Amino acid sequence: QMIASHIYTQIDKRHLSEIYNLEGTALGKKVYDVRCGKCHVFNGFNDKSESLLDITEEDIGDILDMAGEFADEMPDFTGDAKERKALIDYIMSLNNKETE
Repeated sequence: QMIASHIYTQIDKRHLSEIYNLEGTALGKKVYDVRCGKCHVFNGFNDKSESLLDITEEDIGDILDMAGEFADEMPDFTGDAKERKALIDYIMSLNNKETE
């Protein structure tokens, strides 16, 4: 427990927008990379991009709300409201590029 406590004190607890000085879809991409992309690589391992085609912002929000319920190894989405909005905007921007 002492080791865990020490490690926890070393973690940067600022929001990703503050750490990386990002906004909008650039922040959304960083949120995806940090919170999702380690296990869901676009065009790679465990790619879920097909399931994101023609999805609505509300659908993405629902996915984020239920993230921890999909599988034992999938954590809850723990980003703040700004990160959540940026992530949704980023995913929607990818969807728009694919349909153009």
